[in-house]
Amino acid sequence: MKEELFDSKDIIDWMYKLVHKDKTKTTYPKFNESEVSLLAGIIFQKPNDIILFHIADYMAEHYQMGVPVFANTASMRRLQFFKSYIVNNGNATKAAIEVGYSPKSAKQQGHRTLRWIQSNQEKSISGFK
Repeated sequence: MKEELFDSKDIIDWMYKLVHKDKTKTTYPKFNESEVSLLAGIIFQKPNDIILFHIADYMAEHYQMGVPVFANTASMRRLQFFKSYIVNNGNATKAAIEVGYSPKSAKQQGHRTLRWIQSNQEKSISGFK
C-alpha cells in the first residue's frame, strides 16, 4: 500500500480547516520566532537536518539551564563542532578545522570530539538517564 504524500499547501489547508471547525474555543500554544522559523522550515523546505540544527541551537541557548553535555566553554566548542559536523556531511576533520582546531591535529581532535559526544549521547537534555 502506497503512503499518501501531502505538499505544503495541503498541510496549511488542513491546519486552517482544523482551527476553523474547532468550536470549543481551544487555547492554542504560543510560539516564539525561532519555533515559527523551525516549523516554517519543516513545512516549506523539509530539510533533513533542520531538527538537528534546532536541537543544537536550543542547547546553545539553554546550556546554563542544566544541559549536561554542553555546559561550559569547552563543551560549547563541542556544540559548534556538532553543528559543523552536520553541515560538512559527517566530515569530522573539516568540522574540527572550522571550530578552530589546528589543521595538523584536526583529524585526531575530530575523532576525539565525536567519541566524546557519542559516549554522552545517552544523557537527556533534562539530565535524566
